[in-house]
Amino acid sequence: MAGSRRTPRARRSLEKAVAASRQGTANVTGERKICDSGALVDGGDAVRFTVERGGESRPAFAIRYRGRVHAYVNACAHLGIELDWEPGRIFDREGRWLMCAMHGALYEPETGACAAGPCNGGLFKLPVIEKNSAVYLAHTAFTDAS
Repeated sequence: MAGSRRTPRARRSLEKAVAASRQGTANVTGERKICDSGALVDGGDAVRFTVERGGESRPAFAIRYRGRVHAYVNACAHLGIELDWEPGRIFDREGRWLMCAMHGALYEPETGACAAGPCNGGLFKLPVIEKNSAVYLAHTAFTDAS
């Protein structure tokens, strides 16, 4: 899941989708609803969902931090295990960091970058769009280009 495993073309495609989602202008057919906007509270519980990649179903989560929605594949960059210490409980007690329940690695909520602890890179960010009081995942967000 590390960024180095994706082809340069796949990385460019993902970067474009992420940039569009940040601007709220993603023009992607087949957006998939993750949840209602009200389900995500700043620094609160994550909403869990799954994404498909290479024929495999992978756990993912969406969070709200500083008023913006972010989503990631739910896999610690250290061992690839899910971050939650209970389903949806990914933020630390203060609601500042995303924290791996196994080894305590801390990640930036806005970028997924490793801030402290045993990490080998950061979290895999998924582009999301918030519109019409709902949060959507762009289907192309997790598709490898060949």
